[in-house]
Amino acid sequence: MTVYLIIQINLKLPIIDFPYEPSFKIYTSNLPELFDHNDENSRVVKELNENIKYLNIATQVQEEVAKATTKATDIPRNNVIVITLGTGSTLPAKYRNVSSMLLTMPNNGCILLDVGEGTFAALLRLFSSCGKSHD
Repeated sequence: MTVYLIIQINLKLPIIDFPYEPSFKIYTSNLPELFDHNDENSRVVKELNENIKYLNIATQVQEEVAKATTKATDIPRNNVIVITLGTGSTLPAKYRNVSSMLLTMPNNGCILLDVGEGTFAALLRLFSSCGKSHD
């Protein structure tokens, strides 16, 4: 008589996750707390309030900002015209490009930005169609 002994072994391992695609995560656990300049109990605010040199510079900057805001009333805002020049400004396409931008401010002049190839010809076409002289 032959006796067979059957031994069954079950190995149980934890489920292991192997990522095969990159994951895009932002880890914010190592970031410091945001600085709040209105928090009077903050260490940084206390140090700045005790620094005489910083306080003098801060008052000078506040005075300069106050002067600049009073002078900013004559700056044109709503009447600025942006004109894009070039082949891409008429009809967008794959191979067309805007060669430059012309900012026109009535009573203050014009500013030409990002001048590229063909800008002079585009300016001639623009101002000749407006009836202005291009001399």
